Amino acid sequence: MDTRGQIIGTLGHLDFKRGHVAMLLAEGTGTNREVHRWRRDAAGTYTLLS
Repeated sequence: MDTRGQIIGTLGHLDFKRGHVAMLLAEGTGTNREVHRWRRDAAGTYTLLS
């Protein structure tokens, strides 16, 4: 459960708005620890920035 589709699908089943989840993933993904929460690798797998 760590690809974009899996994350959005799972949270959608928990009554989160899928579009909102997608937006949060897009805005929160990157390499700047001050701005982003997650990173995504070449395979599309998301992990927390630590």
